[in-house]
Amino acid sequence: MYDEQVSQKVQQLIDSASGAAPALQDFARNAAAALAPLELPPEWTAAAAAVPLLAAGQLGEKRSRSILGEYFELAQQAARMPDPRLTAPEAMTASDPAQAENLRRLFMSLIRDIRIVPLVLAQQLARAEALKHGDAGEKQQLAHDIFNLYAPLANRLGIWQLKWPLEDAAFHLAYPERYKEIARGLAERRSEREVRLEQARSELRRTLSAAGIEAEISGRPKHIYSIWRKMQRKDTDLSDLYDLMALRIIVSDVPTCYAALGAVHGRWRHVAEEFDDYIAAPKGNFYRSLHTAILDDEGRALEVQIRTSDMHREAELGVAAHWRYKEGGQADSQLDERIAWLRQILAGNHEDEGGEEDFVGQVTTELASERVYVLTPHGRVIDLPLGATVLDFAYAVHTGLGHRTTGARVNGRMVPLTHQLQTGDTAQVLTHTQATPSRDWLRREHGYLATRRARQKVRAWFRAHDQAPTPSNPEHPAKPALPIAKPAPRKHPARAAPATRPVVSGMPELAIEFARCCTPEPGTPIAAFITRGHGIRVHDRQCPSFQRNAERVPGQVLDARWGSGETVLSVIARTRADLVEDIVARLSAQGLGLRGVDSRRTNEETRLRLYLSRLDPERMPQVLATIASTNGVREAHFGAST
Repeated sequence: MYDEQVSQKVQQLIDSASGAAPALQDFARNAAAALAPLELPPEWTAAAAAVPLLAAGQLGEKRSRSILGEYFELAQQAARMPDPRLTAPEAMTASDPAQAENLRRLFMSLIRDIRIVPLVLAQQLARAEALKHGDAGEKQQLAHDIFNLYAPLANRLGIWQLKWPLEDAAFHLAYPERYKEIARGLAERRSEREVRLEQARSELRRTLSAAGIEAEISGRPKHIYSIWRKMQRKDTDLSDLYDLMALRIIVSDVPTCYAALGAVHGRWRHVAEEFDDYIAAPKGNFYRSLHTAILDDEGRALEVQIRTSDMHREAELGVAAHWRYKEGGQADSQLDERIAWLRQILAGNHEDEGGEEDFVGQVTTELASERVYVLTPHGRVIDLPLGATVLDFAYAVHTGLGHRTTGARVNGRMVPLTHQLQTGDTAQVLTHTQATPSRDWLRREHGYLATRRARQKVRAWFRAHDQAPTPSNPEHPAKPALPIAKPAPRKHPARAAPATRPVVSGMPELAIEFARCCTPEPGTPIAAFITRGHGIRVHDRQCPSFQRNAERVPGQVLDARWGSGETVLSVIARTRADLVEDIVARLSAQGLGLRGVDSRRTNEETRLRLYLSRLDPERMPQVLATIASTNGVREAHFGAST
């Protein structure tokens, strides 16, 4: 239970929530009790009791702030945290480990102040206590949530005082009979095991001292869920486990590790098959430590781990990432930083850096995440880099979805395909069965795609569709040779918009319709507007309806023009690095608009077909002379397309 100072603050909060039901009051007390072992500041611990009272609307801000001080803000944020089952239902119920991992990252990225994480974890313990006699379905649901989200977070943060009871509580909810069986199988209750562990620690301290070894010794009994996991992993009975209790010895250097091992083996009988030297042969995640199992004077087993302080620091805060060994997760340096900082706060290691408030401010500033976590309409979490667009999102969900994309809604609002997503957004992709990618999507200056993976998928689509089956090899189509001697019709006339159709940058024609309010005529200035539920509508720029909407929501306006055909420039050149870049740079210097490039390359020769905006014939000789003077170009000529 918590100390007197915390108890007074918790009672003050409950007294202030005079309308709170007894069950809610018990919930608040249990939440605060869950944080007591962490020995946090009293206001921080009491804030856990304020969270359910604030969420139920039973606490006033003025009174709560006077009791909790700055920690009132933490309680308020924790009370407002969205329920993951409502925010990301598919991720919460998925069995896919990648979805569970993305959910944890989404959860962490939504937290503005990382100090609220212990408050949120404490609520889950209070929920588990409240559900002990509740509905079986609710028990299973909470157990699933704890195992997939909350316990792994506590593990990563090194908050063992919350991780162990969370896992035990979830195990008890999900498998009550197995829990009771193991509990009965343990000859002692946990409190008794802790007493025995303390006795072993005292004897170990005397043994090391007698050997002249200075060491820090800590210990904890294994909790019931971890015992069950080890029984499953080793396919063994409870009586065959040697590490129901564990001690950790931390020394100054590697030679002292082995000296301590010798002292331990000299004092107690050890179990040879349970010895592991992870210093000489580190684990795949660089975890280093000596592990051994001994039998005490009464023949009861005890696990001992021995490591240096540097090894311990790496395991807890750095590259060893013990939680990844436990969970089999992938590296994420941003998440590691977030975890390391919170561990430092919990350990009180910020005191030399200007106090907790300054330290947290520094962390908040530096934790601008390089990833965003976006939800599908069904609650699946998609992991994307910062700056990713809705089109990147579509390709991340499925390649076919990206290819057929014609528009998107974010949080229920129509947005352009260049809209950059933020963590917590819910994105819905609009498609058409006959829609295809646009070459504009590959032009970085247009801002449609921020991810290399999505651009590769678009390029792959164009490579596949720039080929046609040949009679000799219908299964492996070959791209026809580029005609050089005379102009040839375009293979894909869809690239050149008919004169009577508008062209909206980056949008396939199938996604575009004329607005009925003005029905613009070819040749008049036009613009496009993203409507709610009706796709993209093209207006006359002087249309009063368009001007009103553009002033109200300018972010939904897109540039549009009338299609005007294209000019094709064909080039044969010696294959070399940066050939295309050099030619494109020369065309840009002439003020020419490039709509697309087709290429066919061998080790010796590159053939290009460049699609330009309609070019005045009088300028063609000058352009040809510029391209012909490019290093490696052997031949260049124009061929007009329709």
